Amino acid sequence: RGNVVDVYEGIRENIRENAASCGFVIRYGAFDFLTAGDIGDYHDLELRVAQAVGEVEAVKAHHHLSPHSMCLPSVEVLKPQTIVATSFYNRDIQPDKSKFDYIAEHNCALYCTSVGEEQLAADPESYKKCAEVSGHIVIRVAPGGNEYMVYSLDDTDSNYRVKQMFGPIKCK
Repeated sequence: RGNVVDVYEGIRENIRENAASCGFVIRYGAFDFLTAGDIGDYHDLELRVAQAVGEVEAVKAHHHLSPHSMCLPSVEVLKPQTIVATSFYNRDIQPDKSKFDYIAEHNCALYCTSVGEEQLAADPESYKKCAEVSGHIVIRVAPGGNEYMVYSLDDTDSNYRVKQMFGPIKCK
């Protein structure tokens, strides 16, 4: 059971597809996880969501870490320890690599899924700031919710073997 917050109040007209994403928070013990689809900071929407949610341990990066998503003000409110960014392909704006710097500066580990060799070769310095750049990322919360682990799984076949484990990470 939780609270429903209407972050669209006062901005209902001209809401485009991505800004109309549905988001939710999973809370278990001290662990909090936010996912909010493709929202960005149109009309300060992303910041409104962050202010409604408060601090979290982990977040799925909004809109594939594009230029208008995971903006510094919302990262400063959420204070995530872990960000998982998904679905990378050859596109010059996703991910917006300028975000890698302030995510790292805020002591947040960035786990990127499925970054291709072409993207890695094009900007190796940015991707060095990531904890992981390939595979399927799984967050597993310990019983009671006081700590969690991040797993990188090999997604090149259907066995999904564990490639690497990060943690345990203590919840705030």
